[in-house]
Amino acid sequence: MPVSVEGVKRPIGRPRAKERPVNFQTVTLRAAAALALSSSAFFGAVPATAATSATHRDIHSTAYRVTRVVSLVGYTEAHATGFGPSDSIAGDAVLNGARLCLLWSTTAVLNISPGGFSVCRVDAVSKSGTIVGRVGTGTKTQGFVYKDGRSTVVPSAASFFAVNSAGLALGVKQDGSRGVYDTVSDTWPVFQDLGRGCGITRPIALNDHYVFGAATCADGSAKYGLADSGHYLSLSLPGDLRPSSILTSADQLVLFDPRAAGHTYLWRVWGGRPPQDLGNVPNDVYGTYTPVAANPYGTVVGENRPQFFSWVRTPLDGTRDLGALILPGNFFGLSVADVDDAGNVLAQAFDFDTSGSQVWMILQPSSS
Repeated sequence: MPVSVEGVKRPIGRPRAKERPVNFQTVTLRAAAALALSSSAFFGAVPATAATSATHRDIHSTAYRVTRVVSLVGYTEAHATGFGPSDSIAGDAVLNGARLCLLWSTTAVLNISPGGFSVCRVDAVSKSGTIVGRVGTGTKTQGFVYKDGRSTVVPSAASFFAVNSAGLALGVKQDGSRGVYDTVSDTWPVFQDLGRGCGITRPIALNDHYVFGAATCADGSAKYGLADSGHYLSLSLPGDLRPSSILTSADQLVLFDPRAAGHTYLWRVWGGRPPQDLGNVPNDVYGTYTPVAANPYGTVVGENRPQFFSWVRTPLDGTRDLGALILPGNFFGLSVADVDDAGNVLAQAFDFDTSGSQVWMILQPSSS
């Protein structure tokens, strides 16, 4: 529900004064499921998967077929970041000594970098098409936002690392602290429950419904907090698990066990269910299984470092080496970047057919 700021009811993401705390209503975990139905004012419309069990879209896939290849001939050190709307792809790469922020849409690769910087990096893209990252020359960086065809530099930020469809971005400020930045109003709203003295002090992840992060309370009772457009909820993670920066559109947080390298878990932040162990790639116990992206239907993609291979995990087929499943197999140096709701994987690799130039490609799960 909307909250009252200075006596005017409006979405909390648009406070008139920077750093103005918002007095959220405190709710219990039992009532948390209702939050998914009440957060449209600030975070945009909530899809059905947020409040109900996700529709099962998994299939037994025997291969991942290359359905689209974006050639980056002439570029080096390419980095794919994520899917935008209509299968567009955002990322960055080096051309003529400068790292450029790039957007591929339909047929063309567009340079969306603001002028005056030697480095532009894309670190996140939303389903609505907002792109965030960082720009810099030398060691100093500033936040970067691309929205509605326009590139903007945000001097109060050093970088951004996540963004949702409403234009809220998670970032690092120039003083080194983390915060939530509103790309519409150019403010840093604060997520707090003033009644209990609780607040998110270090944002970690967000989706179109919630901001999740490390939190503190006056009585020392909370380690993590979850906030939507008008509520604040204190959370404790199951066991000794730790959060990643991945919060799916079905409100599933990807967790990891710091005591057991290679184990990752999927946990819905409301509902009281135990986390789901995603397991390891069979017969490979080395390296660190780092999740990179996940969709709301249980597909998770990631990297295994330092073994240098990418993996995919689905509910029906478990965790597998993605490189061994690609058809055709004329690519090397595979690295995953994102996965969409249909299970299509965004990856980057080197292409033998173009003398080893880098490409971005979309991989579609196939049962034949």
